[in-house]
Amino acid sequence: MSARCLGIDVGTSATRVSLVGDGQTMIASASYDTVRSSDGSAEQNHEARRHHVPYIGGALTPTEVLAAMRADADAVKVFPVGPIGGASYLRALMEPLPGLRAVPSGGVAAGEVAGYFAAGGHAVCLGGALIDRQAARRSDVDAVAAHARIALDRISKAARDAEDR
Repeated sequence: MSARCLGIDVGTSATRVSLVGDGQTMIASASYDTVRSSDGSAEQNHEARRHHVPYIGGALTPTEVLAAMRADADAVKVFPVGPIGGASYLRALMEPLPGLRAVPSGGVAAGEVAGYFAAGGHAVCLGGALIDRQAARRSDVDAVAAHARIALDRISKAARDAEDR
């Protein structure tokens, strides 16, 4: 399953794709339509492009974000954005870097998605916000699924609202 975001196809699987070494083996065997990494490596971006796969480099500081942008990443995953200021940090980061295609990630709650879009985010990554940990510990699959559905409904509404702006 994929969605259109930033003018590129973005994978929506629960599995992460990480590049190791030069990245060739992982990309060549991956059946994903986006490669994400923990840094904005120009080498990883080059390998993704060679295989016609969009690349989302990772960064946190303005210097790292700028390096990922200069490496021509399709977007930059700003991680972990939640603990360092959330949407306020993203807004401050976007001000001097208006061309940034930011994908905030790490410590983002489902109810905060609209704020990240308002701050300039083009997409938002969620992980833990989709899981009811207590229900998972109880092995209550129905409660886990219900929690994820509610979170995804909130996210979908935030995305629609952002598109309307």
